Amino acid sequence: MVAINLLQLKRLATNRSFARGETYFKDGRVHSLATHKAVLTAIVSGQADYSVTLRSGEREIEYSCDCPIGLEGEFCKHLVAAGLASIEPDTETKGKAGKKRKRAASEDDLLAYLERQDKDILVAMLAREAIENPNLRDRLLLEAARINPAGVDLAPYRRSIANATRTNGFVDYYSAYDYTRRILQVTESIGAVAGRFHQ
Repeated sequence: MVAINLLQLKRLATNRSFARGETYFKDGRVHSLATHKAVLTAIVSGQADYSVTLRSGEREIEYSCDCPIGLEGEFCKHLVAAGLASIEPDTETKGKAGKKRKRAASEDDLLAYLERQDKDILVAMLAREAIENPNLRDRLLLEAARINPAGVDLAPYRRSIANATRTNGFVDYYSAYDYTRRILQVTESIGAVAGRFHQ
């Protein structure tokens, strides 16, 4: 796990954020806790599911959370909850699940599992996920269009640009992160296509 301790959490968070984060941790709101190369990632359930990252820097803990408070650079309650989960991964909590916490699967465990699977099984899994996840489906369609042997198919790019920039006239504060992420996804794909023509 990321080398973070209770004192660091209390120093980074306000008293209010720490207290609320501690409650979130005890309530079992931290999910998908994983580590890869000294980077801790987790999903913390609040009003929505928020993505949290904690990383041990040379002098201090680097962190991010995509909740409104975290996007302002504050050490929010979601970061506190994930930090506490990294300190006490095996403690028994009496939250909603009421179950003993298991060791968090790491990114290395996930990669090892995927490497053991048959290609056809992975293709089927990815296809099912793409049906339920519009963002993933768009990304895969853009990749397929980019490497089309007959030449780049621009139609999926036009559709993705239209979908990513659709706002109904207004983007509210809580939707800004998803809106920005969609725009970045499309621009990265366009950049990859542009790079292909410049090679």
